[in-house]
Amino acid sequence: DAQNPIYRAEAAMCRFRATGDAGKPLEELDEAVRADPRCGLAWYYMGTIQGHAGQRAEAEESLRKAIKLMAPDRRPIDALKELTAKKR
Repeated sequence: DAQNPIYRAEAAMCRFRATGDAGKPLEELDEAVRADPRCGLAWYYMGTIQGHAGQRAEAEESLRKAIKLMAPDRRPIDALKELTAKKR
């Protein structure tokens, strides 16, 4: 179901991994979180891609949202730690 936000998030992340370009995947993830703001996976992938694209402030905000929504999953916590370690 292409309207499912988890499906959309996974498809966007696959597109990013395949192309390395953040543009279209970030648009797709933005649409996924607009459809369901409680989709932690979409926020997590968005933060991950934003971090790779150099959008550190946006990435940090997205990952913080993902942490709240995905608990007890540690992936967003680890990604935020990695992001802040790069900042230093």
